[in-house]
Amino acid sequence: MGSPSRWRRWRRKVYVTMTAHNGQGVFARRQISPGEVVLMFTGRRLSLAEVKRDEERYVHSLQIGPDAYLSPSGGEDDYINHSCDPNCEAVDEDGRIFIEAIRTIAAGEELGYDYGITLDERHTLREKRRWPCFCGAANCRRTLLGAKR
Repeated sequence: MGSPSRWRRWRRKVYVTMTAHNGQGVFARRQISPGEVVLMFTGRRLSLAEVKRDEERYVHSLQIGPDAYLSPSGGEDDYINHSCDPNCEAVDEDGRIFIEAIRTIAAGEELGYDYGITLDERHTLREKRRWPCFCGAANCRRTLLGAKR
């Protein structure tokens, strides 16, 4: 990941605005190179028990491990959308979650990563429909659910 200043400058790289297909999203202010950190998730760490106890409040929490989540932060990181054809990926470095570019991203392009949500239960057609995807990619799988691990 490199020096801390490399990821501290992410706020200058992105902005939030309306998308054509998904409400609000995060967009690049300038061209972003592969491997460059574009966001850091800043939410509060939550346990699975906390999320289950208040599911409505934490419905948009980010799962970062089998029993670990990050709450929404109110910042730009809350608005990065899922994409079945992502230009970014989530990277865990010492418990901090970063979004890193996996290819060149043009100025004005929306950032997206594959949420790859997995459920304890089987990923049935009914479950896949409960987690719809609206990314609009040519290879869209029509669900936020990823492959079972």
